[in-house]
Amino acid sequence: MNFPLRHTLCLAAGALAACLTTGAMATPQGLHLAGVTTAYALGDVVGAVRSGPACGESSGREWSELLQRRVQAELSRAFKAELAKAPAVVAGDVAVTARLNDLKMQLCDLGQGAWQGGFEVHVSWQIKRHDGAPQVLQASTSGRFKHLPGEAGIRPDAALRAAFAQTVRQLLAAPQFAAATQAPADAERHVAQATGL
Repeated sequence: MNFPLRHTLCLAAGALAACLTTGAMATPQGLHLAGVTTAYALGDVVGAVRSGPACGESSGREWSELLQRRVQAELSRAFKAELAKAPAVVAGDVAVTARLNDLKMQLCDLGQGAWQGGFEVHVSWQIKRHDGAPQVLQASTSGRFKHLPGEAGIRPDAALRAAFAQTVRQLLAAPQFAAATQAPADAERHVAQATGL
């Protein structure tokens, strides 16, 4: 059974069960995602969903509780997946909080499960170290994903996660992240590099 694209992005409540818990996700390195927040209020327009052979029929896509849960879920999954690939070992207890500042989506439902379009996201991060060397550092990253007609099938929720994965990779490479996740002996040098002090 095919669902309209606007419902494919935000799946039925049963499929969202794993998304409802957005608290800390502990990792072996002592790093965890402490929370995901957004700058949006219910009803804010974040893009458009089009339909029809030429994508000529358009309707605005508004921020909703369902979309918020989807964003929290996909950003959390992207964070966990990219962190698992990172070679660095985090020294100590580090909490990361993500805030979605901007989301742009332009999607077209081509019918029979096919779609085209993409997502653009901007995320700010707060990185807080809890042990040894208390620090609160910030970083800002962005990501995008565009799906073209005829490409191998990928669901819109996976496309959104791919855009978030770009933001996480930028975070992991940022000097602010290194400053907060290194051993205390190395942290001061990285803080100086990250802040210019």
